[in-house]
Amino acid sequence: MSLLLLCVVYAFFTVFALVLLRMGGGLDVSFLNSSFNISMSIYVIVGLLLYVLSFVVYLFIVPRLTFTRTFPILNGTIYTLVVMSGVIVFREKITIQHVAGILVVLLGVLILGYANNY
Repeated sequence: MSLLLLCVVYAFFTVFALVLLRMGGGLDVSFLNSSFNISMSIYVIVGLLLYVLSFVVYLFIVPRLTFTRTFPILNGTIYTLVVMSGVIVFREKITIQHVAGILVVLLGVLILGYANNY
């Protein structure tokens, strides 16, 4: 599998996992009759599974790129995609500060992406 495709799959799994975790509302932990109870929605379960899959894909990416470029580029891209998914899926509002932050992050991703390997 090509490195670019691995990065796209990693970003998709990570962002989709975050969206599902947000949709699921988290965990409900309770102590009833001296017993410990955890309940979670199907969204949370699938989101957690996607997070595990994204980590496995990340393990294939890390050895193939320089570490000083891998982490910032992938996470900068994911931050941007998370904001966009918040607007699209959850109808969240973004401000001019959000847009400025996204542009700075994308500029950093571009600079790192075209940086010479040393």
